[in-house]
Amino acid sequence: MTSHGYELGVDLANLWNAGKNLIGVQLVGELQAGADALPATIDNFYRGGSWSQPDASVGPQASVNAYVAALKEILTTTASNYAEVGEALVYIANNYEFTDGEAQTEFDNRRRDIVNGEGTS
Repeated sequence: MTSHGYELGVDLANLWNAGKNLIGVQLVGELQAGADALPATIDNFYRGGSWSQPDASVGPQASVNAYVAALKEILTTTASNYAEVGEALVYIANNYEFTDGEAQTEFDNRRRDIVNGEGTS
């Protein structure tokens, strides 16, 4: 079933919202916040003894530090990848709207409602 006109405008608005807000703001923000919080979170585990050796390149602290660095890199890379996905969805919605005048009108109306906090209903 081919989507056109009003239905296409609704679909494009949902696609735009997903790329701009759900992925672009919420998901990417959560992933980056998790990556940024790792050092402070891991600091809570250090209680002295072998955890706080002057030379952190050996012992359990070195293993934990290596794991934290790897996890932070994974979260940061994932956030970056999702940001690109969100940008692509917004780009598709913004450019595909011009293929159908009725779709463009509905998309513009719904996008304005989303920006104004009125949702996509």
